Amino acid sequence: MTHLTLFNPSFRRLFADPFFDLPVRTTGSASGRGSGASLWTPPVDVRESDTEVVVEAELPGIAREDISVRYHDGRLILEGRREEARETGAEDCETACTSGGWIRRERMIGRFHRSFDLPDSVDSSAIKAESRDGVLKVVLPKLEKAQPRQIDVSVN
Repeated sequence: MTHLTLFNPSFRRLFADPFFDLPVRTTGSASGRGSGASLWTPPVDVRESDTEVVVEAELPGIAREDISVRYHDGRLILEGRREEARETGAEDCETACTSGGWIRRERMIGRFHRSFDLPDSVDSSAIKAESRDGVLKVVLPKLEKAQPRQIDVSVN
């Protein structure tokens, strides 16, 4: 009788879709402490209609001044930083973590960077961005397409 062997989860990840594995991916130190090289990826939704492209990014707890939104050569660039929240009189995180301060820590701190290539039809002069309830919403209107129009012929 032949026994079936289940694949190792590490092997299965080779065939997983990288866009749907985790909502937040990190590079650098997992806690964001130390070298300051932590880079995390906020989840983003992008939708397109005939008149606009809308990008929404989850950025809870990040001050508006710590978010940069740029559009350059057909690319939307979102950058910023989430600082570690410290309570008044709080100890250094290293001490707090070892002395029982943190039980679990999942919210990433440090820098984030996302960029998106967008259609050439975006009207860069009319882009608007707003942050509400921890969601950054960037609306990129499209240029009005040249519509055929009827030209009246006058008789002299």
